[in-house]
Amino acid sequence: MENGIRFDFTPEEIKEKSNALIEESKKFNDSVVGLEDGKRTAKNTLIPMIEDDRKFLNWQCIISLLSETSTNKEVRDMCREVDADMDKFAIEQSMREDLFLAFKDYANSEDAKSLTGQYKRYVERTLRDFKRSGLDLPEEKRNKLKELKKTNTEKGIEFSKNVNEDKSKLWFKKEELEGMPKNWVDNLTLGKEENEGKLQVTMNYPDVFPILKNCTVEETRKQVLIKFGQRGGQENATLTEEICQIRKECATLLGYDCYADFAIEVKMAKSSENVLEFLNGLADQLSDVEELNRLRELKRKTLKLGENEEIVMNDWDWRYYHQLLMKTEYQVDPEAIRNYFPLEYTLEGIFNIYKKIFGITLKEDLELPRWHKDVKKFDVFDTKTEDFVGQIYLDLYPREGKYNHAAAFTLRKSCLIHPEGFSFGDKGVRQYPISVCVANFTKPTKTTPSLLLHNEVTTLFHELGHLFHNVLSKVDVVKFAGTSVERDFVETHSQCMENFAWHKKSLKEISKHHETEKPLPDELIEKMIAAKNVNTAILNRRQLFYGLFDMTLHTQENFNTKEISDKLRKEICHIENAPDTNIASNFAHIIHGYQAGYYSYLWSLVFAQDVFSLFENTDIFSAETGLLIREKLFSVGGTEDGMQILKNVLGREPNKDAFLRSIGLKK
Repeated sequence: MENGIRFDFTPEEIKEKSNALIEESKKFNDSVVGLEDGKRTAKNTLIPMIEDDRKFLNWQCIISLLSETSTNKEVRDMCREVDADMDKFAIEQSMREDLFLAFKDYANSEDAKSLTGQYKRYVERTLRDFKRSGLDLPEEKRNKLKELKKTNTEKGIEFSKNVNEDKSKLWFKKEELEGMPKNWVDNLTLGKEENEGKLQVTMNYPDVFPILKNCTVEETRKQVLIKFGQRGGQENATLTEEICQIRKECATLLGYDCYADFAIEVKMAKSSENVLEFLNGLADQLSDVEELNRLRELKRKTLKLGENEEIVMNDWDWRYYHQLLMKTEYQVDPEAIRNYFPLEYTLEGIFNIYKKIFGITLKEDLELPRWHKDVKKFDVFDTKTEDFVGQIYLDLYPREGKYNHAAAFTLRKSCLIHPEGFSFGDKGVRQYPISVCVANFTKPTKTTPSLLLHNEVTTLFHELGHLFHNVLSKVDVVKFAGTSVERDFVETHSQCMENFAWHKKSLKEISKHHETEKPLPDELIEKMIAAKNVNTAILNRRQLFYGLFDMTLHTQENFNTKEISDKLRKEICHIENAPDTNIASNFAHIIHGYQAGYYSYLWSLVFAQDVFSLFENTDIFSAETGLLIREKLFSVGGTEDGMQILKNVLGREPNKDAFLRSIGLKK
C-alpha cells in the first residue's frame, strides 16, 4: 500500500529534488552513451531506461498536481518553474543524437530482437519518438527545433499561470441576481467599503454557470459571461497565437505540411483530413435552425416583444433560454433536480455502481497526508481476492489559486518497479496506481449540503472513469500504464461511464432528496431521459466549433485567434461570441495536451457509446460485462493500439450506431 507520498514540500525542497532527478537522469543517459557498441543489453540499457522513466514521471506527476492545487502560491509557482525545467530537460535528452544512436544500437541487437509484448513495444515506440523529435535532421535544424520546443514550454506554463491565478470578480445588488436560488445567493460573500450592500460573484464555475442558466436579468448574464471570457486576457490570446506559430515552424522543420498532420499521425484518426471529414460530416447532420428558432420565440414570449421585432440569441442568452425551455416545455427543472443529488450520498451511490460492475471495494482512509483539509482519500481493493489495487483522492471544492475546472490527475501509474538485477519473467515489486479527481462543485453551507446539478453528476461519472482507467490498469511498463493511450482514445473510458447518469436504475441508486430522503420519482426520471437530446444540435455544434477552431489553428497559417474564433462561431453555432472576448485567452485544452486533438471528445464518444451498448444489451449493472470491460479495456492501458483494444472488447469492428442514437440522429 502506498503511504510515502508527501504533499508538504517547501519551494526549496521542490527545486532541490527536481535538480537531483535531472542530474541523475542525465548521468544515466551518459552511461548508456558511454557503453561500447554491441555491448548494450536489456540489463544495462533497456531496464534502467524504463526505471528512469518511472522515477522521473512519478515526480512530474506530484509537481503537476501541486502546481494546480497547492494552497501556497510560492509552491505553485515553484512547481511551474521546475515543471518547465524538467520539460526542457526531456526535450534536450529526446534530441540527443548520441543517445539516439546508442539506443538504436541496442534496438538492432539480438537481445532486443528477442523481446516480446510490452518491452518490444517500448523499443519500437522509443525509436519512433526519437525520430519524431527530429533526430534525422541536420544539426542546425535540430538545434533550432530544440529551442522552439523549449520556448513553447515556457509559453504554455505562463498561459496556465495567467488563467489559474486570475482573481476576477464582479459585484451585484441582490435585485440584479433575480432568478437565482436562495441557497446560492446565501453562499455569496457580502461586499465592504465601495461594494457595501453588494454580493461578490467570482469567475469560478459554481458562480458563473448558475447565473448564465438562471438569472433573469440579461445585463447581469452579459457582464458575467464577458468577464468570464476575458480570463487570461489579451496576453494569453497572444501566447496562443505564438505557440501555434511555433508548432507550425516545428512541423515544417520535421517535413509536415502542418502541425495537425504531425500530431494526428500517431493517433487513431491518423490524418487531419480524416478529422476534418469527421467534424464537417457531423456538422452536416446536425441542423440547429429549428432549435434556435424555438429559443428565439421563447425569448420573444418571455420579454413580451412584438412579432415584427428581430430576436437575437446572444451568447449570454442561449443557456438561460435552454434551461427555461426545459422547465416550461419538458417540466425538467435542473435546480429542483439538484435537491436529489447531495454530493456525499451521490458519490457513495456512484462508488457503489463502480463496485458492482468492476468488482472492487473502496475504503476511506482518514490518516494519510493530503494537500488540503477538504481532500478525501480512498483505498481500492479487488472484492474477490481482497488484494490492494490502488488509491484515489478527491479534491472537489473551489478555492483561490486552484485549477478551476474538472480534471483527473495521475500521481502514480501502475507498473513493475525494475530494480538493478531485474530479469524478464520476474514478478518484481509493483508500483500501485494513484489518481486524483479535481473539481469545483458548490461548497456545502451550515444548513445545506453540496448539491450537484445533473450535469455535474455526469461530470463526476466522467472524471471517475479517468481515475479508474488509471487505477484498474495493470501493466508492466510505465510508458503504457493507465491513460497512456492515443489522445483520441483516452476519453472513451470516461465517456462510457457517463451513460450511467442517464439510466433509471442508476439514477435511483445515486439520488436522495436532501430533505425528504426520497429518490428521484419515476415520472421525473422519465421526463429527464425524454429531454436528454433537447437542443442536441446546439450543444453538439458548440463542441464542433471548439474542434474546428483547434484544427484551423493547426492546419492553416492564419493565427489571428480573434478573427478565426468570431468567424467560426457565427458559421457553426449561428451565435456570435460575446464582445471583447476571445476563447484563445483561456482555451487551455489546446495549450496542454489537446492541441490538434480537441476533436477527440466527439471522436471518442463514438467508441464510448459502442462499448456501453454491451451493458444495455444485458443488465445495466452486469458484473460479467463489467469484468469484460475492466479486463479488456481498463486494465490494458496502452499495451495495444486503441482500435485493437476496441475489437478485443466488442468482438467486432466498432460502429457509429450507438453514438448516433445517443445524440438523437438515429432511432
